[in-house]
Amino acid sequence: MLKSVLEIVPAQRLACHFHDMSGMALANVDMALEDGIRIFDSAAGGVGGRPYAPGAAGNLPPGNS
Repeated sequence: MLKSVLEIVPAQRLACHFHDMSGMALANVDMALEDGIRIFDSAAGGVGGRPYAPGAAGNLPPGNS
């Protein structure tokens, strides 16, 4: 999806936000970095995501590695 958006909007005008639903958020950040994205929306200490969905993972916390 990101590659399709990048055909229309330059990477410098985009920011990404990833939920860690299947443990792939950090891998998605790596791919976005390769595509030139430099701004990422994150969460404080992993808080966020879908608190109303039982068992749902939160957002990617800052400094997650």
